[in-house]
Amino acid sequence: MKKYLIIIALFINSLSSSELSEMQKACDAHVADACYTLGMIFGGSDKIKPNIKMSREYLTRACELDHTLACKKLEGFQSVYLKESTE
Repeated sequence: MKKYLIIIALFINSLSSSELSEMQKACDAHVADACYTLGMIFGGSDKIKPNIKMSREYLTRACELDHTLACKKLEGFQSVYLKESTE
């Protein structure tokens, strides 16, 4: 799994705006890996300012398409935000 995350990180930092657009089209066409990658991109990268709402939306779509890593990432979101709201 670590190799997969490193490859995604390298890919995210080399992404052009046209490639981002293609990734969004792929996600719209129900490609789980595309949705997951967009969730990671919007979570913060050199290319795009972090947008937690967008990140969560894309990760949710990926999880709904049975992407295991996206579901695990969403579990992390829930635990972080629940902890912050109770402190």
